[in-house]
Amino acid sequence: MEALYRQLINKESARMAQFFQIVQRAQTPLVFHCTAGKDRTGVAAALLLLALGVPMDTVRADFLLTNRHYRRPPVPPKSMFGLWISEYGYENWAELDGKIASLRAAGFPL
Repeated sequence: MEALYRQLINKESARMAQFFQIVQRAQTPLVFHCTAGKDRTGVAAALLLLALGVPMDTVRADFLLTNRHYRRPPVPPKSMFGLWISEYGYENWAELDGKIASLRAAGFPL
């Protein structure tokens, strides 16, 4: 797990920067999550809390609550989604670009 968290900071820094750009540009309340809502989402939430000035001890305690309360959700079938992106990868980037373009055209803050 330690290697995963280091990778999130070291190798996924562009994604984290993109996350913070989205948060900064948001003009309305924002919800962020992932299928499990545990590792990448937890790190993003911890970094956001730290950026907002929440003390490290509080952030650490909040992060560790996941260990006590987390229950692995069932993964819905891929057919239930118009777009499926996960930690296992995504193979149709043209579709993703189209989705992003339609979100931007609709004024979504990306």
